[in-house]
Amino acid sequence: MAIVTISRGTFSGGKEVAEKLANRLNYSCVSREMVITEAAQYFSIDESQLSDAMAEAPSILSSDRPISASNVNFVRFVLLKRIRNMDLVYHGLAGDMLLRGVKKILRVRIFAGTDYRVDAAMAAHGIDHEKAVEMIQELDTKRNKWAQVVLGVEWNDPSLYDISFNLKYMNIDSVVNVLEKLTRCEEFTPDETTTKSLEDLILSSNVWAAITQHKQSWSHLVHVMAEDGRVTVYGDVVSRKLADAICTIAGGADGVKEVVNNINVGTKWLL
Repeated sequence: MAIVTISRGTFSGGKEVAEKLANRLNYSCVSREMVITEAAQYFSIDESQLSDAMAEAPSILSSDRPISASNVNFVRFVLLKRIRNMDLVYHGLAGDMLLRGVKKILRVRIFAGTDYRVDAAMAAHGIDHEKAVEMIQELDTKRNKWAQVVLGVEWNDPSLYDISFNLKYMNIDSVVNVLEKLTRCEEFTPDETTTKSLEDLILSSNVWAAITQHKQSWSHLVHVMAEDGRVTVYGDVVSRKLADAICTIAGGADGVKEVVNNINVGTKWLL
């Protein structure tokens, strides 16, 4: 058993790698789009709203930043629940980043040469070379900005991944062969630390979802940590009444045994 995340650019071949690897291992293969659809159904939210949150970076001063953050967390919660069986291959932007904190995940980055990606874009959309290049550059720029603004990381930072492949120099079958062997290595075999870290993250994500479902603007006020059912809520709000209300909501979430209120009361944030 293993959990594999494959980060890939549009038309880079990562989808094909993920599907072949999942088939080889008899694992589920899940894309970002599938997780967004599930999250929309689970939280009864318009799917386009979640898709936008996972693609468009809000401006620094935008009033939509709290809403965007809460929507990204809805997607994260569903992805965290999805990997509970420890036999899943996820492909798409940000899987490795959304699962930060989960132990012993195999994090993969797939690259491809410009010619490879342009040819794939031309074939998929029936467009000429110039438009294909423009499309790929625009998508890459948008995704880099999204990762920087929303998750605070550089998408192409090699330290985010355990291994990277360039399909300019390796074919898909060779990449799958290497990854299949890596999934059997002890370093990427889930154990009790994986289960514990995953369950703690699911709980903290669920609590934050409960808080922000009540009022999405609260997502920029507080943060949540969880360990063995004990949830700590921290941040800055303008009144004790608001702090108590947030902790009451946290205490009502499934799986919460205890709530620790570490919320500061002051005027640092305005509602």
